Amino acid sequence: IEQQQTNIDMVIEAGGNKIKQKEAESKQRLENISLELKKIMAEKSDAQDNLKLNQQALSTETVHLNEFYDRQKDNETKYVEKKLQLQAKIDSMHKECVEVQQNKNSKEFIDAPSHQITTEAIAVTNLQLQGKNKPLEVSKMCFSHEELHEEGNNQSI
Repeated sequence: IEQQQTNIDMVIEAGGNKIKQKEAESKQRLENISLELKKIMAEKSDAQDNLKLNQQALSTETVHLNEFYDRQKDNETKYVEKKLQLQAKIDSMHKECVEVQQNKNSKEFIDAPSHQITTEAIAVTNLQLQGKNKPLEVSKMCFSHEELHEEGNNQSI
């Protein structure tokens, strides 16, 4: 009986040792999993911080792009308004030129003193107004009374 009791004690002790070994292995695995989980959580936190920074940067860039777009639209509007103003001035001057041409043989024009008649003209290099910032050439053309009456004068004002 003592021998059987000793054998049972040895089996129990061996089983206890195996349980202790399994507990130690499980504890180690649990610690490893815990460390891995902490590492993953830290990476997740870093990724969330980076995402927030990227979202802020994107938001800032969006604001800048919208401001740029608004400035471009304002510049376009100003350009179109200026172009229309210049076209109106050109049309008005053309009308004046036609009137001068029609009236150059009138009695008032022929009897006018021989001082210079000055007409302001806008010469646009390309009537299509290429390029928004291209300066327009503005010149003054002066014709004396005699020059306007020269025979065969084909100059247009």
